[in-house]
Amino acid sequence: MSYPNSQNYDNGPCPSSHPVHMISIFYEIHYDTALFKDQWNGTQHPFVFSNGDATGYGLHGDFLNGWDVAVLQNAVDTCNASSGSVEECLAVSQFSVAESQQCQIPATVKEETGGVLQKLPGCNTVTRGPDRAPAPPCTDDAIFGANSPNFVDLTLSKHWAYAGCGRDDIGDRAFRNGSTGSDDMTVKSCVDFCVEKGMPYAGLEFGRECFCAERLDPRYAPRDGIMGSCNYKCAGDTAQTCGGYAAMSIYHNCEGEAECKNWDINTVSAQAASLARKHARQLSM
Repeated sequence: MSYPNSQNYDNGPCPSSHPVHMISIFYEIHYDTALFKDQWNGTQHPFVFSNGDATGYGLHGDFLNGWDVAVLQNAVDTCNASSGSVEECLAVSQFSVAESQQCQIPATVKEETGGVLQKLPGCNTVTRGPDRAPAPPCTDDAIFGANSPNFVDLTLSKHWAYAGCGRDDIGDRAFRNGSTGSDDMTVKSCVDFCVEKGMPYAGLEFGRECFCAERLDPRYAPRDGIMGSCNYKCAGDTAQTCGGYAAMSIYHNCEGEAECKNWDINTVSAQAASLARKHARQLSM
């Protein structure tokens, strides 16, 4: 491997000893330091990485290659546009931002990855160097284990089942048969609201909004094999998930059905097919 001959790392000329231009990854992080301008101590900034490093030298980035090897090789061999634009590379297809946001897997480890932490995890002591970080007795009470699912099981108590994470559009609502919102919203309160409306579908969104529907529009229905971007905590119970940004945690009345079962990404194919048939019947009525 070799760097380009010029200072232009992105598209500078290759040296004759290494004539093949390789794909590169540009990794950039921006910090909004102005928000913390009152927290500086002279020339000492207030920022600390999660490993206790207050100098900034501990930052690094990791890249995991998930490409299909044959597809990537074809792109390397055939995508030679000088612009470097992905749109000019016919060997690959692009997903929209919304599709990319929905492409998630269930969190398997119980770990806080959003919001503000009260302390650094793992007994990491803030160290400004040059001495090594001290190793005091660890009293961290953080407990890691299996993560809870992103739905509430109402199959036995109410005969309602989680149908998956669907989409919504503020300009063309997916659920139109009643809505409410509150700062004490929970999955149960939303389902109860839709039961009172006589509607078989309930959808939670933005953490505090609840929508009801008579039918599930296939355009917004949960997709086969797609977990979706339902990751907002319920306003009334942070242990529960209440949809997301333009994403709905959908529950449906399964009373009287042969199987009242919650959505599971591992068995989604059969469930999605069953829901698709049900949606088709509803639209033909």
